[in-house]
Amino acid sequence: MVPDGWASVHLMISQKVTIAGFDLNSYRDCLTKWNRAVETTYNQCMEMIGKARGLFLSKVERSTDQDIKPVIVGALSKWVGKIAPDVLQDMAVIASMLAKLEYDPYANPPNYGKPDPKILENTRSIYKGEFQLPDFLKEKSY
Repeated sequence: MVPDGWASVHLMISQKVTIAGFDLNSYRDCLTKWNRAVETTYNQCMEMIGKARGLFLSKVERSTDQDIKPVIVGALSKWVGKIAPDVLQDMAVIASMLAKLEYDPYANPPNYGKPDPKILENTRSIYKGEFQLPDFLKEKSY
């Protein structure tokens, strides 16, 4: 999963996460640099998929955390209202990878979709205290 630029940059700025070359006083600068980094990584991955000694896509997703609880949409949307209108207006140019990753660059807030019914069911069982960790995830003492 690639986190969207809005949430990533807002986290960097709000938490003062220092990244060389990123101006934490400028959403425009951080979004532009986020875009460049993600675009480079994306292109490198696309070049390597299916090549010898390259990347291969698995037909099975084994991320148990995503099966247990949905993405917290509230945390992803904390940037809403924090980015200057001129930056939002230029979003498709500043962060063109948003569209490539199938986000609407002008959505404010974006539509992050809805979790699958199984994930909602697991989340409800966690909140009710009914969730049981699968045996294969339990720490084994040797």
